[in-house]
Amino acid sequence: MKILMQNRINAFSEPGGDTIQMLKTKEYLEKIGCEVVISCDLDPDLDGIDIVHLFNITRINETYMQFKNAQKQNKPVVVSSIYQNFEELDSKASSVVKGFLWRLLNKENREKIKTLGRTIRNPGQTKSAVLQMIRGFKNEQIEVLSGASLILPNSLLEAKAIQRDFSLNIKYEIVSNAVDAIFAQKNNSFINNIGWNNYVLCVGNFIERKNQLALIEAMQELNIPLILIGSKANTHKNYFNRINLAVKNSAGQIKIMKNVPQSELIPIYSGAKVVVLPSWIETTGLSCLEGAIAGCNIVITDRGYTKEYFQDMAYYCNPADIQSIKNAIIKAFNALVSPDLKTHILSNYTWEKTAELTFKAYSKALNIEKQNKNVE
Repeated sequence: MKILMQNRINAFSEPGGDTIQMLKTKEYLEKIGCEVVISCDLDPDLDGIDIVHLFNITRINETYMQFKNAQKQNKPVVVSSIYQNFEELDSKASSVVKGFLWRLLNKENREKIKTLGRTIRNPGQTKSAVLQMIRGFKNEQIEVLSGASLILPNSLLEAKAIQRDFSLNIKYEIVSNAVDAIFAQKNNSFINNIGWNNYVLCVGNFIERKNQLALIEAMQELNIPLILIGSKANTHKNYFNRINLAVKNSAGQIKIMKNVPQSELIPIYSGAKVVVLPSWIETTGLSCLEGAIAGCNIVITDRGYTKEYFQDMAYYCNPADIQSIKNAIIKAFNALVSPDLKTHILSNYTWEKTAELTFKAYSKALNIEKQNKNVE
């Protein structure tokens, strides 16, 4: 079976969780005999491709054009939805001026403005952005969700959110996100170099959704070291500048590390006591999965679909409430680390299992398309 995986055009220049999910799924599908190629082009030639696997309906403009290209060439499509509803983020997390503007606009127009902003910074999106202005943001999402052979949400909660927000009865198979077992390795090299041990760690791009500014404020009086790791996004330069300023003005011990390769994260996780994601929404919270198997206590947002993964074995926080974030960190930092969460994650959320579920979804999608052709 030959699969083409497609993602947003800046999936490699500004990698995120969707990039990791795509690359790791590819790696483990290849281990079970699949041939997988990746293209972020909008209209590649699909000759010889058996199935097209798209990622991300939240940023829909590129995904939509890739979907239409697959339809045009009569190829079955599965979509890892990675769906996030940004309504709360837009209304509460933005700066005063931006937040005021966002509240004046409906979601459709907010998303169009976001697309235009990304296009100004990356003209390669122009064609897909113009099409979105014509077709409509939500209409493109609905067309992809309705027209794909299968949707592959990361959780049942995500599938239900899609059905609720779009009033659609989608065809789906749950394919969970996963974690690489290498993060379970113990490595003291980082704590030996930095001189810190039992710190709080937050791994995620420096964007408003990840809510690092609130985390810094919550940590102000705790006298606990904090390490922030991530990449600076071109569309969130102002937010990164505000983070830098907050760190400089902070009385706490805070260190920022940018663009750390995945392989170099292992010893950093190994020295942490708590891994935290106080985000406005998370589909799974990949860095918290990594932290969990590294033996850390986990503080994670109660927004999104995180409870399906971490159940009652994490400390949940309200991203809109500084005191909630602070209290969760204090509880997690003072608690003993239970092996239960690590065992749970390694038993249920490995890339081997994700690849197996993905391959079964491909086979089901191909059968659906075959049946549809027979009916025709």
